[in-house]
Amino acid sequence: MNNLTITIKTGENQFYTFHETDNTIEGFALNRATDSDITQIQADIQSGEVNLQFSNLYNEFNVNSETAKYKDIKNGQELVVYRDEEKQSPIFTGFIVDFSAPTHIDTQSVSVRACDRLHFILNSNTNGLQIDRNIKLYDYIYALLSLYNVEREDVVIDEKIENLELNYTVLNRREMAEQLKELCRAVDCYCYVSADNKIIFKSKQINGEPVITYTRQDRNHYLTDSEFGFSLFSSYNQLRVGYTACNVSDVQNVLKIGDLVVKSGENTFNSYDLGISNFYELDNVKCSSNNNTTISSISYTASTLSFVLNNPAEEDDIVNVEIWGKVIESAGAYIEKDLNVETVQSLTVDSILIQKKADAEKLLDLLYERATQKMPYILANVEDKDLSVDIGDIVRIQDTDADLDYLGYIHTIDAEYDGQGWGLLQLGVRCLVLGGGVDGQL
Repeated sequence: MNNLTITIKTGENQFYTFHETDNTIEGFALNRATDSDITQIQADIQSGEVNLQFSNLYNEFNVNSETAKYKDIKNGQELVVYRDEEKQSPIFTGFIVDFSAPTHIDTQSVSVRACDRLHFILNSNTNGLQIDRNIKLYDYIYALLSLYNVEREDVVIDEKIENLELNYTVLNRREMAEQLKELCRAVDCYCYVSADNKIIFKSKQINGEPVITYTRQDRNHYLTDSEFGFSLFSSYNQLRVGYTACNVSDVQNVLKIGDLVVKSGENTFNSYDLGISNFYELDNVKCSSNNNTTISSISYTASTLSFVLNNPAEEDDIVNVEIWGKVIESAGAYIEKDLNVETVQSLTVDSILIQKKADAEKLLDLLYERATQKMPYILANVEDKDLSVDIGDIVRIQDTDADLDYLGYIHTIDAEYDGQGWGLLQLGVRCLVLGGGVDGQL
C-alpha cells in the first residue's frame, strides 16, 4: 500500500495533510473492533484508536516556532486516515486525545493518539433522559446519543433490531458505557464506529456473502498465515439469562428540600439531584414559605429535577419544597439451560432492559445455540494492498497450508505501518450466525 493519507483539521476548512510518500509519517498503528473480546459471547464496547509517529527532524511541529509547518496541532482536533491520496476512502475517523507539542529543537519525533467518537461518549453519563415506556429501540438510541449532539444521519441501526420495543427505559447506572452495554446485551448487538464516522448498532446475527477472499494465491489480498482458537464460553456448564421485571410504584415522596434561600423574583434551579435513577412520573409539588413563593415550571429526568421559583417579595425567602411522584420498582430473575460440559462455571448474561420473561427466553435460545457450537475464531495475518475492509464486513479465509476454508465477519482490525509499508495487518474473524447456527468451517 503506498497511498496512505492522514488529515488533521486545525480550523474551519483548514487541514494539515500527510502522505505516505513525503517521509513525515514514521509509524502508524490502528486498532478497531466490534467489541473488546473476540472470545466472549458478550464483551465491553470498545472505541477505536490510532497511534501515530511523525518525524520532527526539521522542527516542523515545534509550537514555539513561528515557521514550524505543523505548529497548530492540538488535542481535540479531527484526524482522518485514508487509504487513498484522493481522500475518498477513510479507514479511521476520530479526534486527537493525546498530543504533546515539542518545544525543543532536539525533539526528532512526535506521537499523536486519536480515538473515535465513542471514546468521548463512553466516558460521559446519561443524566438528561426521562424514563420512557414502550419506546422503539431506534427512538431510544437517538434520544441517548442526542445528549452528545449526535445527529440521526450519523447513526446506523441494523434493520434486524431497529423496531424492537423496550418496556421501560429505566437506567440503573448513569455512565454511558454501562447504559450502552445494557442495550447491546438486551438486543444482542454490537455498538462501534465505522471507518467513515457513523455510530453502528449491528445485530450479532450476521450473515451474507463475503466482500473479499484472502488466499495464499491472491497478491492483492494475500494471506500470510492464520490460526484459530475456540471461544472461552465453550467451557461453561450452564447458560443463564437474567431479566428485570419492572413496575410503577404508588405515589411517594421522592425529595425534600428544606431551608432553600430564594431571592426576590424568578429563581431557576437546574438539575437538582434526586439521589435516584428510577424517577418515572411527577405527581405533585408542595412549596411552603413565608413570602408565598410559588413554583412556575418544573421538568425532570430519571435522576434530576429542574424548577423555577418565583418570590414576589423584595427580600429573600426561605422555602421548603417536597416532590411527590412515582418510581420504577424492579426485581431480578434468571432462566437457565445446561450446556452439558463438565465444569462448575455458569455463563450469565443479563440486562435491566430485558424486562419480560418471554424476551429472556428468546435470548436464551439464541445464545444457547451459539454457546453450544465450537465457535472458532480466526486470527489471519494478511497483506491487503488497499485495506478495503471494515469491521463487520464478511470475508472468507482460505488457507491451503492449514486445510482451512472459513467464512466469517471481521471482529478486529489491527494494522501497523513503519513508514515503508504495512508491517502487519491482522484480522480477527468470527464465524457467521445463520438462523442460530454457525457457518464457520474448520
